[in-house]
Amino acid sequence: MPKIRKRQDMGLWLQYLKEIPYASGIQQTQAIYRIRENSLSRNKLNLLKYQWEFYRDVEKLNTFQSLYYMLHWMYRGFMKYRN
Repeated sequence: MPKIRKRQDMGLWLQYLKEIPYASGIQQTQAIYRIRENSLSRNKLNLLKYQWEFYRDVEKLNTFQSLYYMLHWMYRGFMKYRN
């Protein structure tokens, strides 16, 4: 796992995905989890700094690439929890 304060799980998954030729999703439910209103992963505003640092420091992306992925991450987070 990357030695960062938050986003370690994301870093680990990206490392795995870089080592294998492809990945595919499955449609069956594998786990059920509870989403709490004040959980760390629920509050995307608190994670902005850590997400940006992940793109820049761990993935070594340039500013434009980081901005591109940050906007996608923000959009997906918004769509996931918009209900």
